[in-house]
Amino acid sequence: MAGASVGVGASNSTYDKNGNGAEAGAGVSVGAQVGAEVGGGATMDDGVATVGIDGELALGVGVDVDLSVSVDTKPAQEFVEDTGNVVANQVTKDANTVAKETTKAVGVVSNTASNVGNSVSKGTSKAKKKAKKILKF
Repeated sequence: MAGASVGVGASNSTYDKNGNGAEAGAGVSVGAQVGAEVGGGATMDDGVATVGIDGELALGVGVDVDLSVSVDTKPAQEFVEDTGNVVANQVTKDANTVAKETTKAVGVVSNTASNVGNSVSKGTSKAKKKAKKILKF
């Protein structure tokens, strides 16, 4: 801004316990002045995102406006993390259950196969003995 002026301004802000909030400021000036300015920015600090804009316009009478908004993203981040942990824990639990039941089934099949093999072996031995008796070896 170029020139000389006299002005007055005021600002106010409000925030909740989580860091969410807003700030607003405005001013007005009178005098020999001319120009315009616009600015803004964004920051992220410890999970709190802040976006702000400011602007000034003067042509004899100047107007200044500043606004910013802050939002705490930590609750959303924690929700996503907690949900991911619950899902991962349930998947692990289900995988362990499937593994346990599969191990039981393999044991049953193995025992059955072993029993069948023993029965065939016994039957073969008996048949061999009878064949020796009949053929007198």
